[in-house]
Amino acid sequence: TGEIVNWINSDDYLEPRALKTIEKAFSDPSINVFVGRSNIIREGKVLRQSKGTDVYLGNLAKTIGQARIDQPEHWWRKSVIDEIGPLNEALHYTMDRDWWVKYLLRYGLQGIKKEDTVLANFRLHGDSKTVSQSENFNQERNSYYRSLALHYGFDDHANQLPKLTGARNVQMPNVPDQMDLDTRTHPFSYL
Repeated sequence: TGEIVNWINSDDYLEPRALKTIEKAFSDPSINVFVGRSNIIREGKVLRQSKGTDVYLGNLAKTIGQARIDQPEHWWRKSVIDEIGPLNEALHYTMDRDWWVKYLLRYGLQGIKKEDTVLANFRLHGDSKTVSQSENFNQERNSYYRSLALHYGFDDHANQLPKLTGARNVQMPNVPDQMDLDTRTHPFSYL
């Protein structure tokens, strides 16, 4: 119901003053998405810092093709979520990637602000989906891209994905896009 949206997994937590940093970023009305970084933690120790959600300025196709999103450090203006739609409940591992791709297809690289500020702490442990089910993430990601390729009529690329990755179809929601993908710069050239 608020103006800024994200979710924090039950085993993750925000850095002190993170909400103030996020509020300040969204005080600029042209910002739709704010991306920071996370500490990656295992057994109470910081292993490394994330590099933040991949944003390749000037290269929308690569940003879509990679579409790597670090969810706990990636915040959305709610009005954008209202436009691109709710999380796709058919997806169990890549629902945040789906939001990111839908955003990029609708808005391109406009309205994104990325900073090196650490906003969240992402915990790795044996029971977390990231650790215990990593192969499921890969399979769903590959299937997602195959379905996206089929949705946009890139049948040749879609038909190659199962051979390369074992991809299958997933249910694709309506993708509200305003982008005309062409064969020279489409996102699937980066897979």
